[in-house]
Amino acid sequence: MNENLPIITAEQPHVRTKKRASRRRAVSVAVLAALLIVAAAATFAVGRNTFLSGVFGAAKTDGGASETPAAKGIYDFDVSHVPEGRTAIKPVDLAGGGENAAAVAPAKKAGRVLVIATHPYEAYTGEIMTYADGDFSATGGEFTTAKVAEFLASELRRLGVDAEYIDVGVESARASYAAAAEKIREYAKENEIAAVIDVHRGALVDGDGNILRPITSDGGDTVAETALVAARGGGSYETRLGNAAYLAEKMNEKCARSAYVESRDGVMGQDESAVFVTAEIGAVGNSFAEALRGAAVFAAAYAAASEE
Repeated sequence: MNENLPIITAEQPHVRTKKRASRRRAVSVAVLAALLIVAAAATFAVGRNTFLSGVFGAAKTDGGASETPAAKGIYDFDVSHVPEGRTAIKPVDLAGGGENAAAVAPAKKAGRVLVIATHPYEAYTGEIMTYADGDFSATGGEFTTAKVAEFLASELRRLGVDAEYIDVGVESARASYAAAAEKIREYAKENEIAAVIDVHRGALVDGDGNILRPITSDGGDTVAETALVAARGGGSYETRLGNAAYLAEKMNEKCARSAYVESRDGVMGQDESAVFVTAEIGAVGNSFAEALRGAAVFAAAYAAASEE
């Protein structure tokens, strides 16, 4: 689900379309994707605050939207209420679209759980939004993946897991994975690492060019759905995929349909010396509060798995 993850060869952020576009609407998808890609390219030259800043106009929210959606259904959405020329942000359930994989419990290793955000500038919305406008931005500000990663580390500690967040020190996607890998190597010189959790968020559109907001519910508030992503390739690929499936099962026990599994090229190299999971918590259309709830579910699931 993470479409701000760089592809391996050029580390260029990209947009993922979750449904095949019809011919009639394919142009709208291409335009939105192009905006994201062009803005990402600008990041390389001038830094994170330029990435998608101001592309859509002033943030607008549905007057009835709140952090606890009405009981009539968290996926109810009327596209006709979106003003002409604006991009809808649609609530969706993506949990049924993951890969089937046999669960494999992560190996118990001595050491600390290291939490990072290789793209710490990736941003969520400050509140639930029904369409993008004005100040809508995919990066920068206060509602970032870095903040979610910090929160995840603190939740793990609260639940008894030895965890620490470290800042990888990047402001754009340029060489971000190389910088993160170097940080991890430096950290490992002084600390034993049991696991690495790389926190991301997606940039998702559907076949009609709508921005997607993947959510579930804990019975009250909405929770960002999480894709647990295993890097393809290498001798430990099947184990990584199985570990992701195991953690997804644990998350779904804590909060139904909160997690699913994907494997991809173009994610950070996940070596065999530690358990390594890319946790893609929600997408650019999710609110920050939804992302924090998703991180809390992940922390609870990881802590439970660690006790088994």
